[in-house]
Amino acid sequence: MAAPCQTRTGKSSLLYHLRRRLSQPAYRDRVVIWEVQNMGDILMDSGDAVVGFFYHLLNIAQESFDSRPELAAVLAEREVENPAERILEKPDYASVLFANYMRQLDRIFRERGMVIVVLLDEFTYLHTKIKDGTISGDFMKFWKGFLQNYCVFAVVAGQDDMPD
Repeated sequence: MAAPCQTRTGKSSLLYHLRRRLSQPAYRDRVVIWEVQNMGDILMDSGDAVVGFFYHLLNIAQESFDSRPELAAVLAEREVENPAERILEKPDYASVLFANYMRQLDRIFRERGMVIVVLLDEFTYLHTKIKDGTISGDFMKFWKGFLQNYCVFAVVAGQDDMPD
């Protein structure tokens, strides 16, 4: 789901209320939330923006699993290791490390009937980085595959300044 809106129209509030709703007990056994509060903060880091995106998303994932001991136990039992630090050590392999990790998570989440919901605010920054050439337009191919290939859903919010 995408929420392209003008400035000060409640996009962040929408994400806040969605997170609160999905955090309720009725959804807790089925939904894990990865909340990226400001895409701009991630993409403004020095270095490769895509590697930075993977690194930050993996750290958000780890925080979400750390807050769910039952899920953390399953990941530990299956020896699923978060590759965030390895991505910084070997940035040329960032996409491979990320994809391997996501495949492992996907297998576990499908077995358990769970999904990951990525709540991403200020998605417009990504469009800006693609336009100025900082990030390859191929990133959107990755994003499409990320949503299609794994049990991941995304709700993105950003200013409505992207062309149709």
